[in-house]
Amino acid sequence: MGISLYMAVEVGDLERELKRVLMTIAELNKVLGRYKACLSYVTRTKFLAVMFGDISSDLTEIEIRLQNVVDTIQAKINEYNKKKEKLMEEIKKVKREHEETT
Repeated sequence: MGISLYMAVEVGDLERELKRVLMTIAELNKVLGRYKACLSYVTRTKFLAVMFGDISSDLTEIEIRLQNVVDTIQAKINEYNKKKEKLMEEIKKVKREHEETT
């Protein structure tokens, strides 16, 4: 009884952590979409502003910074996806161990 209760608590904790990770991934994907839209807009605007040297170079700098933010957010999403996979494996492992002990 004590072991199965412990495992139930452990699985519950893991599932809550998994839910938090999934929510974080969803939020990061929303932010990523916004930054990608901004980046796309700046890139298109830059092509229109080629005749204005100063504006074009400013837009290029903005474009580079936006791309860095997009890359950083994507890396964070990848990190959370790895954490999600580990949590899912841990949940399966704990459930399997629980089934073996009962």
